[in-house]
Amino acid sequence: MNPFAKMAAVSACLLVCSSITNAGIIVDIGNAIEGTSQDFKSSKNHIIGKKDGYFGANLFTDSAEITTLTAEFLGSQAKWDIWFTLSNSNDSLTIINHPGKASGVVKANNSNRQQGSLTVGADQLLNLSFFIDDKWKGKSYDWVVKNGENGLPSSQDPQAGGAYFWTGFEYNQAGDISAILLGLDDGGAAYDEDNDDLVIRLSGFGTASLVSGNLPDPPASTPVPVPAALWMMLSGMGLLGAIKRRR
Repeated sequence: MNPFAKMAAVSACLLVCSSITNAGIIVDIGNAIEGTSQDFKSSKNHIIGKKDGYFGANLFTDSAEITTLTAEFLGSQAKWDIWFTLSNSNDSLTIINHPGKASGVVKANNSNRQQGSLTVGADQLLNLSFFIDDKWKGKSYDWVVKNGENGLPSSQDPQAGGAYFWTGFEYNQAGDISAILLGLDDGGAAYDEDNDDLVIRLSGFGTASLVSGNLPDPPASTPVPVPAALWMMLSGMGLLGAIKRRR
């Protein structure tokens, strides 16, 4: 391969590589309240214990390229059936809280492990929800908790009185958020608010950041920035071409 062909190939690679970035997750805490996974009346979270996080947060994808998220079942304490669903425009994955018709406190293990991956787009509300078939004292309540409409527990908002999910985090050695934990409280059992009726871990994203306040509309698409070194390389190629033509 001649030098000019090599330089052209490197230039193309730089352009492609500069446009491939791993999408991140934005956690909107503008209307959220800080609180641990087991704040209320010191109720124990049977799946993940006590971790810091937020009540009332909602999740968005950032402006990077699409990425693949992994959703994983960590455990459940609920007696009734709960379904977690993560969707995109073409497909969805579902995790249930009673794998193999188990009951009581169920923690993930090698025999009941549930997880799946799904590609999600950039600049959008993450399409996830919980559906609860809640039967308590002879009554039946079908709760749906949607991301984007996530509320607060009744201890924080007496008008709420329904199901919600708590949002927490896991960190890597560098101190960055490596996974997001979603702890559902189904609104039953006298509102115990221990956030362990179904616990889901989300991972696979590039970065996660907290935004305080309502998120703006997704930004318009912008041209991929070309690194300064590439401009210098292209300029050099043009100069060499001009010298060659003069000869």
